[in-house]
Amino acid sequence: MPLPKFLSTVGIHALAGLTHAPARPEGRYRLALLKLDRIGDFVLASGAIRYALAQVEGPKLLVVSEVAAPLAHRLFPEADCLTMPAFAPGLLRDMLPIALRRSRTLRSLRAETLLHLRYQPTHYHRLVQRWIPARRALAMEDTTHPLWREAIRLPLISDRELPYPSLGEIADLREGALLGCGELEGHRRVMEAWLRRPVTLRAVWPWLEPLRANLPPQQALLVAPFCSARIREYPAEKLIEAVREFHAAHPLPIHVACAPDERARAAALIAAFKRRGLRDVAAVPNACLSDYAGLVSAYRLVLSMDSATAHFAAAFGTPGVALLGGGHFGHFAPWSAGSRFTWLCHRTPCHHCEWRCPLDAAECLAEIPPKTVAEALARQFQRPARSLGAPVEGPAAAARH
Repeated sequence: MPLPKFLSTVGIHALAGLTHAPARPEGRYRLALLKLDRIGDFVLASGAIRYALAQVEGPKLLVVSEVAAPLAHRLFPEADCLTMPAFAPGLLRDMLPIALRRSRTLRSLRAETLLHLRYQPTHYHRLVQRWIPARRALAMEDTTHPLWREAIRLPLISDRELPYPSLGEIADLREGALLGCGELEGHRRVMEAWLRRPVTLRAVWPWLEPLRANLPPQQALLVAPFCSARIREYPAEKLIEAVREFHAAHPLPIHVACAPDERARAAALIAAFKRRGLRDVAAVPNACLSDYAGLVSAYRLVLSMDSATAHFAAAFGTPGVALLGGGHFGHFAPWSAGSRFTWLCHRTPCHHCEWRCPLDAAECLAEIPPKTVAEALARQFQRPARSLGAPVEGPAAAARH
């Protein structure tokens, strides 16, 4: 074993051992749910969290990422909420300080049942799960993921070995009008293993209804052009061409969404739109995350990258189009309830590369023709607008266990 990996192995196991929780503590919480992840991934887990919380009486706990905490507080006020960083890639720089600051708090939580709802392996997420004492723990990992093959073998704690859905199983994962993805099927399997009874895809369907905005319908096209990694963005020139073609037939105002650290890029894109003759273009006003999510529910039409905006729109049933790369195709998207949301992707031989793309521009995105994007927008625009406040087809009422 190379020396750096050996030292990392020693460090990881030391952190796990120093803070390892007793195997059978007395439960302080009836249920603890662990979901440290990005905003879009939290949206995908929202229905499973809602369903799980409805199954038990008594104290319940959510351990969520700092970026997703505003959503968790609004959606699930019945649960205590503890926030932590979503990721901690470095052993000394990230994981050790978190262990020193947080391990004592985590050890004091004590849960009768712990459900871990992240399935892509990292040392950090395994450590956090080990730091929370639980009588029973259920988790799964995607063992086909490159990080699993490269990972230091810190055993995952789970009462049962739960297989993550294979690509074949999620190729056409449908239940009635619902089109699912690997994450949703993973959540369904965890719930089913925990409750020891069948659980439907509908029961864990993403649920954001408390965030829905009480606003007049926004008769505009919301464009969310940015993503957490630039390799996952559609080229700006092609985006402008697609919007121009759609706008020529359907002249909606265009609103450009961005995070606070993307304002300069948004201003440059708006200027480029205007140079190409699109004058009615403006930035979406600044809003907190939960208010922005609700605003997405009020738009007439959405065009987004594979980002939180796309997941908000799909969950609310806002008509829209998302441009999806092939790096994680099938795992986190496409998913939709009915035909109100379209995911576009260009198939390439290197699909499912886990975004280890050697190209300057990912062909699975860059080769989507602007005309295809414009036509998909036009089809969604021609659908009747859903009445404000009408919920998207989603989870049925959760029966208490």
